Amino acid sequence: MNRALKDFQSKYPSGFHLVEAWEVVNKHDKWTPVPLLGEDSGSSGQKRKSSDSGNYNAGTLGTEFNSDIPYINVDPSPTRPRKKDKRPTASPTNSETALTEKLSQYTLMKEAKQARAIELLNIKKKREEDTIALVAEQREAVKQLLYDRDLETFTKPHDHASPEMLPFILVRKRDIAKKYNWPCNF
Repeated sequence: MNRALKDFQSKYPSGFHLVEAWEVVNKHDKWTPVPLLGEDSGSSGQKRKSSDSGNYNAGTLGTEFNSDIPYINVDPSPTRPRKKDKRPTASPTNSETALTEKLSQYTLMKEAKQARAIELLNIKKKREEDTIALVAEQREAVKQLLYDRDLETFTKPHDHASPEMLPFILVRKRDIAKKYNWPCNF
């Protein structure tokens, strides 16, 4: 058992957590060996192959198969007898009708919730699309504003600039020309 638990844990790191349940079930009468027809209760219970028929028989090799005995090797687990329903099945009772009504109300409520959830998802998707479009418009507006400002700076005459500021103005105009691939001869 310990080796089986270790092997299981090596394959599944979470391990086997149902050992206590297995021990309870393992000791239940349903899982105790039941001697088959023609088998002594003291035999080993292992199946051996008979030499002449090729069939597996439990017990000793000397046991002969008798075809007059009916096959009774069935599941020995106990079954509960079913209780017979005394109510007529033709018409539903009040409780069945009420249950059916509640089930249909629940189904309608569930469908309404799903429809509302789909509606909310569509609203959210529309808002996201509108936000993306607005951000794109704002980017374009900022780009246009920067372009207009750079164009104004580039086209502004620099003849009136003081000799100390002229190198800075020319560097700025060259940077603008390089940014937009404009011709620049100064």
